[in-house]
Amino acid sequence: MVVTRYRAAKWIVGAVIALLMPGFIAAFLGQVSSFLGVAVRGPIPEPSSAIESLWGFSRQLGFILVLGGSLGILLAFKAERIPRIGALAWYVHLVGHELVHALFAKLCGYKIKQFKFTRQGGYVSYHKPNARGNFLIALSPYLFPLFPILLILIAAALRGPAQGAVVFLLGAALGSHLAGTASEALDQYDLRQVGLFFSVMFVVLVNNWLVVFVMAVVSPARASVTGFVADALAIDAMYLGLVARFFAGLLR
Repeated sequence: MVVTRYRAAKWIVGAVIALLMPGFIAAFLGQVSSFLGVAVRGPIPEPSSAIESLWGFSRQLGFILVLGGSLGILLAFKAERIPRIGALAWYVHLVGHELVHALFAKLCGYKIKQFKFTRQGGYVSYHKPNARGNFLIALSPYLFPLFPILLILIAAALRGPAQGAVVFLLGAALGSHLAGTASEALDQYDLRQVGLFFSVMFVVLVNNWLVVFVMAVVSPARASVTGFVADALAIDAMYLGLVARFFAGLLR
């Protein structure tokens, strides 16, 4: 295998993301806990306190998001067992996936040569003279899912019962996206084309941001993107400092 500068750069970026991932995962779990209203003061939250907190959460708009997300995850794994629902879910996923590929190809200056859907799948063919494929085009559907992002914008602009209905759909679309990405990522040609290690690290990181952003839009008092980033960097600084001091001690 020839190690080009482009491939080496992806490995370096992937390694940096992997080093920072513990802080972002811990901060993400903290945001989820805050969103649900469950205070975690130890390895396992106190059952009575957790139940009371979740009961209060059930009257929040975020609860509708979680219900929709649960449905989306269920459909991602079981929709094919329901003929009409399965076929509809497949075509919706396919259209959204290929449209995002095409949109990012256009944004990156490529010319769309062919855009096609079939019962076996779909594809976008694009071309740009004297240019390599852009990794953002290949990974874009896993980073910027079309329907969840459109529903985020709509939900942020609405209030009242209509907002609740859109938030439910947003949860279903986001849950389906996350479940589908998690179950298919290692087998997807798009990720292998870019490089599996870099792709998985990058996709996990961006989807953490996406979920926190959705929670912040739905319940801004319970979740915060800036708080998520600040907590992640603080945790990373602490644990990387401990690792650095450990190795420094070994070298003495």
